[in-house]
Amino acid sequence: MEIGRALKRIERAFRKDGDRMLEKYGLTTSQMSLMMFLFRAADAGRRVIQRDIEEALRLKTSTVSGTLDRLEKNGFICRVPDPESRRVNRIELTEKAEAMKNEGERDMRAFERRVLSPLNEEEQKKLEEMLARILENLPQ
Repeated sequence: MEIGRALKRIERAFRKDGDRMLEKYGLTTSQMSLMMFLFRAADAGRRVIQRDIEEALRLKTSTVSGTLDRLEKNGFICRVPDPESRRVNRIELTEKAEAMKNEGERDMRAFERRVLSPLNEEEQKKLEEMLARILENLPQ
């Protein structure tokens, strides 16, 4: 099996199953990935702007803008003008996002454990290391 095709099939199945699991929150896997980034930033006391998300998740401006629009429309985030730069908006979590944070993160970890269950702990670590090396080598 070609590696590219296998990765694409895994990604498609991961997204489909993940989207189904996240339906109860009204989120998709893409949206939850962005939310998880925001949760970690908030826990670390970091303020986030759109550019931070684009760089960290290696996504296009248009992709992040669209995802933020949907999250804002559904009440998970709000854009707040940055007092230090009028051209920038901070991305902040709402009470709705905070209310689902712990359960959502727990569901995502359980989902990931289930997906990786065919691999033992050593294989999972090795896979994570190999994927990280491949990602580091890809152009942004």
